[in-house]
Amino acid sequence: MEKTPSDRMMFDEASSALDTVSESLVYNALARILSAGQQTAVFIAQRLSTLKNCDRILVINEGRIIQDGNFHELRQSPGSFQDLVENDRF
Repeated sequence: MEKTPSDRMMFDEASSALDTVSESLVYNALARILSAGQQTAVFIAQRLSTLKNCDRILVINEGRIIQDGNFHELRQSPGSFQDLVENDRF
């Protein structure tokens, strides 16, 4: 049976146990994989550094999407995401 790569990947707190150097290595490798545009990655994260390069961020509160956009858009828009960034609560 031939193995084929998946076009979707999911990471749940993928870097939570990593130091900053290891985290950087992991995300650089992921960036190379994702740059081909053939795969979709979903990151469940609380670290701000995990979200900075995401194309789309969904802010979820009590099971509902309350904000949607990229890092720059959400940082500039009043709301939960901006509050978290400003208070460094990631």
